[in-house]
Amino acid sequence: MNLGNSRILVRTIALIFMVSAVVWVVHDKRERALVAKNDRAIEACMNRKQDPNVIIDICTPLIDAGVSSSETLAALHVRRGYALDRMGKWTEAIVDFDRAIELNPNNFQAWQGKSFALDGLDEDIAALEAIEMSLAIEPTKKYSARKKFRILTKLEQYDEADAYYTQLMAQYPTSENQRNFWMPQQLGRLRLALDQPKAAADVLKIAVLSKPSDQKSRELFFRSCIELGPECPRLLPASAVVSEGRDCNATANQLAEQFLNFWESLHPDTTKNDANLEKQSNKARMILIEAAYITYAIGLQMGEAGKTPEENYLLFEELVSCVEKGDLFNPIENAGLSEEAKTFHGGIIRKNMVDLAHYMQAKAE
Repeated sequence: MNLGNSRILVRTIALIFMVSAVVWVVHDKRERALVAKNDRAIEACMNRKQDPNVIIDICTPLIDAGVSSSETLAALHVRRGYALDRMGKWTEAIVDFDRAIELNPNNFQAWQGKSFALDGLDEDIAALEAIEMSLAIEPTKKYSARKKFRILTKLEQYDEADAYYTQLMAQYPTSENQRNFWMPQQLGRLRLALDQPKAAADVLKIAVLSKPSDQKSRELFFRSCIELGPECPRLLPASAVVSEGRDCNATANQLAEQFLNFWESLHPDTTKNDANLEKQSNKARMILIEAAYITYAIGLQMGEAGKTPEENYLLFEELVSCVEKGDLFNPIENAGLSEEAKTFHGGIIRKNMVDLAHYMQAKAE
């Protein structure tokens, strides 16, 4: 082979390598773009906040294409199954959950979702079995635990439901994780429904102290407390309650600072020295004070989280005591607390509300 032919051969080989390299780069870019596109589609499919119809539209082509690993494909079936469950298409959802279980038997969400769909079809025993499988894989998942509890109560297996949450509370006490307050709260609700106010109060007390800002826990606890009367357990030991020990003048001064218009409304025109007018004014004052006191008491028991007027409750609780004793204004003849006010101001309920108000103040600091 002469020199000219050798050069042509070398150039040809070099050109072939260059073309191959360009083809490979283009192919690689396409492959990476396709992978990125699939990854974005998978991520979109997994976005549970989207409309279920959108999730189904995104997930279905990926499932049909059989993309990625068996674990990812199982996750896609789970997500589409939950979307179908949200739409009330429970039979179709179960098909997806079963396929996910075939692909990945350890996917607890597949068993959980299947339980939800079976519950929608009122197949309660099968739903309970499915949620048990989910809990066997992930025993601490809140939604699975709640579902088991609800299915047991739906089946009227109340003793089993009570025993389940009691055991769960022992394993995962709220003292170690306050976010578990939902367990004693739901158990207390069940016990109240079964007319067991004492047992309800015992666990609802745990819920309130775990998350005092939760209005449902407070409402349920005081509902059981009102039913129990003197037998209601105290929220905190007496030694744990720290009172500021304000006298009536200090209470009046603080009220004057915070509620100027309200305080002025309690003072009648004193230019006339009229005993009957003063007596009527005192009764009117007590009505205003009671109205404010009851409002704050109800707010403390059942107000929305973040809006609980614990400081105002304590002020008006002290104010009512001061007026009753005659330390503020003249003593009010035959003007004791109304029956509604007595509910909030008497005995153990009053002590628990004072405890709660102080406890919430301490938590906020």
